[in-house]
Amino acid sequence: MMEPGGRMSRVLMGLVIVISVLAPDLAAEAPGQTAAARQSASPATGISGRVINASGQPVPGTVVTLLRRESPFGALQLVPVNLRAKVTTGPKGEFVFQHIPAGPYFLVALPQNSAATPNNRPNRSGYAITYYPNAATAAGAKSVTVIVGPTVTANITLAPAYLFGISGSVIASDGRPPKGAVLGILHGNGLSGVDAKGVPVRVDGTFQTAGLPPGTYFLQMREGVWPPPADVIPKLSGAKVTISDRDIEGIRVAPIDMVHVTGRVVVDRSIRSLLTPASVEISATPADFESMPGPQRPGILKNDFTFEFRTWPGQGNIRVALRVPGWAATAIRLKGVDVKETGVNFQGKEMSGLEIELVKGLKR
Repeated sequence: MMEPGGRMSRVLMGLVIVISVLAPDLAAEAPGQTAAARQSASPATGISGRVINASGQPVPGTVVTLLRRESPFGALQLVPVNLRAKVTTGPKGEFVFQHIPAGPYFLVALPQNSAATPNNRPNRSGYAITYYPNAATAAGAKSVTVIVGPTVTANITLAPAYLFGISGSVIASDGRPPKGAVLGILHGNGLSGVDAKGVPVRVDGTFQTAGLPPGTYFLQMREGVWPPPADVIPKLSGAKVTISDRDIEGIRVAPIDMVHVTGRVVVDRSIRSLLTPASVEISATPADFESMPGPQRPGILKNDFTFEFRTWPGQGNIRVALRVPGWAATAIRLKGVDVKETGVNFQGKEMSGLEIELVKGLKR
């Protein structure tokens, strides 16, 4: 994943949360790898193919990755198998994945459309993000079943697309245009982290990019070292954009502040001494992981049984991690209202009144 050098209207941002289901030795083979090298990498289980256009011509430089159908956050969807399991097609449009556990997979090709034509005009003609064998949306994707034995062949024919652009301005955390920043353009639609591009931000804070097929994109400008150290609050600006049939203009990529959440843990006084506060970690899990622009900042229960943590704006659920056996959270309330099942809409800069009730003796 690209790491931009810097970092509605407050609009939530998307970021990289993936489910890794591949074996540790999964490898995306470089197109130029020799036959001898391929034979030495056993077992010979994988997927090979070519990315071509409607005329049968190869499309080199296309990023291809693997997906699986999962329901990690509720709704059934295609999710990246592993962000490392991607390859760029070679001169003949060829790609190979090896050492893949047997089972069904989906393939998606992300074309690298040029932003401008040779005469420096915005490029309007290119290819769409395409799912095997030639679907422009995940709903039309067909699976490829990997077996133990010969490599399975799966060619992808890129769908044509009219291309569009996004323009606007970027504001840093200090309220000013960032200096020397790069704006990250990341894919949405379940493909966060698979591929990204960087666009320079001008000295006046404006930006412009083109050559984008229809779809959802997350714009993100990160500040400082990324990912930031665990004791540093992430600073970034972001916006979410969906392109359908026209250029998107006037987008404001504004700072996104983490929400500071405070509360207390309730434990019956007769057993309170049996719980070690440092063994309890409290955080939030977003309902939509694409809306999470950066790392979370969980909190450890303090000796006075109060806690604080930071999370990103949006709907999420309270997560209580208990590192000691025999304890369980029986109730989670926000200002007296039960939110254990419904979750919390985190908003603003400060939220208080969260109460978590813990008991001992229940199976988690």
